[in-house]
Amino acid sequence: MSLFRGHDLVARYGDDEFAVLLPNTQKDGAVRAIDKAQKHAAGTFIQFNGQNLPLPSFSNVVTLYSHGEQPDALLKRAEEALNHAKQRGRAQSVIALASN
Repeated sequence: MSLFRGHDLVARYGDDEFAVLLPNTQKDGAVRAIDKAQKHAAGTFIQFNGQNLPLPSFSNVVTLYSHGEQPDALLKRAEEALNHAKQRGRAQSVIALASN
């Protein structure tokens, strides 16, 4: 959470899925923010039962709202892109822009 701005929102979206909303952020800024989080997670370890375990890697999708787009269409686009990323393997990054 400390990697994001105070007005950004991080929420659990599914069993092992989270959504990060980055208001007033263009594609390049969103990509930088998620890349930063991914790199930080890759270098983070947790103590469990006397062992130092690395955080698991994660895949991500950057999806930008397109003016006039319905919320369910945005979520569907993001979900399809995330499924595609998961099929490609661990630690994948996908940009899913609306086709106007």
